[in-house]
Amino acid sequence: MLCEFENIGPDLFQCKKCGLKVRAHDGSKVHAICPGKPRKKSRPPSLIKQAAHYAEAVTRHVATGMQTRTDEEVINLLQICETCEHFSEDRCTICGCRLNNSKNAFVNKLRMKSQSCPEGKWT
Repeated sequence: MLCEFENIGPDLFQCKKCGLKVRAHDGSKVHAICPGKPRKKSRPPSLIKQAAHYAEAVTRHVATGMQTRTDEEVINLLQICETCEHFSEDRCTICGCRLNNSKNAFVNKLRMKSQSCPEGKWT
């Protein structure tokens, strides 16, 4: 069963059943499997693990020429992340990296072209 999204703000939609929030220009184009009950909030890894993941991401980003994704690519990836059970607030709770639409790659894993989802949902 899919989530039933309703508009709750500018480009912000929330499922009527499970409470999942996503950013999109059109809520009818966003699809997520709905558990029918509020989603469990998972917690990010420890600060030490987050720091290690961040250092690894920045090292790879610099080593590959600091290539970045376009705004459109970042928005598309953020929509994928926002429908994931491992997304909480503006973070991936697996790696702890920040996921947002910032143009600064050092505060937004999605902007770094060298990065991928730890669950394989995007590359």
